Amino acid sequence: MALTDILIGDEVRVNITLKYTDETGQLVGVNPDEVRLTVKKDNDIIIIDNQLALTSGDDIYFYDFTPNEIGEYTSIFTVYILNSPPFIIQQKVYVSSSSASRKPTATLKNDEIIIFGTELSPLYIDPESLLSLFPDASLLEIGEIVYNFSLEVKTILGLSADDAALNFKAIEYIRAAVACELSRTYAYGADDNVMLRLGDLTIENRVTPRNSVSRDNASSWCQIAAALRKELLANKVRAATMTPKGLPTEYSVTQLGRDVYPTDKDIYGQGQEITSRSDPMPSRKLRNYDWCS
Repeated sequence: MALTDILIGDEVRVNITLKYTDETGQLVGVNPDEVRLTVKKDNDIIIIDNQLALTSGDDIYFYDFTPNEIGEYTSIFTVYILNSPPFIIQQKVYVSSSSASRKPTATLKNDEIIIFGTELSPLYIDPESLLSLFPDASLLEIGEIVYNFSLEVKTILGLSADDAALNFKAIEYIRAAVACELSRTYAYGADDNVMLRLGDLTIENRVTPRNSVSRDNASSWCQIAAALRKELLANKVRAATMTPKGLPTEYSVTQLGRDVYPTDKDIYGQGQEITSRSDPMPSRKLRNYDWCS
């Protein structure tokens, strides 16, 4: 309704139009069982109580009433449809007098942009947990990166369910990997070098390249993520076969009626010093008492 003044004694018509959008995108009228109206003054005093609204065709339902006091009137339409819960439509009417105007107070507000994203699963960590570290990043952007690395961990660990419980190492890897990806854009904790400049004095702490990155010497999100990923992969790698070193390769101790005694190296391999009791060869090792004078 327009914000022009409605005076005491003026006849006021409140009306609603009931339509819905069908599957083809066209507006189609609604045929309710009945529409009833309740009017309250200042949200407290009931002026009209649950009266049946009238219709003028074209899916328009209305009711006329005459306010006799200055104030704010709320019209409440209740629409009843078969096999559906009733729904309520409210309107505000402001009634003034010839000496006093009664108009609503306009409140200025800041515009807010709400971005809706599709449902992402799995999300093994809460995207909001990284929002404080990267305040310039949007929650949707963080969520998409968390989703990508959650899929990676799901593949590495061979998980079948999206809500499977992860160990602490896997959760920390996802958090570090997401922070590494965000730090490439927002430059929070992405560089190993720390530089302080005061006038002509410049102090720079440059980290030398590392041959092997671990959680002990990592100093950035990307290095922590790389170290944790190596640990995740190491836990999934196992030896396919194993052949113990030094297995006996000669089992025959006779040759043409002669006794043959294989050496320890032949039987047990390099580094083994096991002497058979049936070996007739004397031990040529130096004994402690050989050095005594």
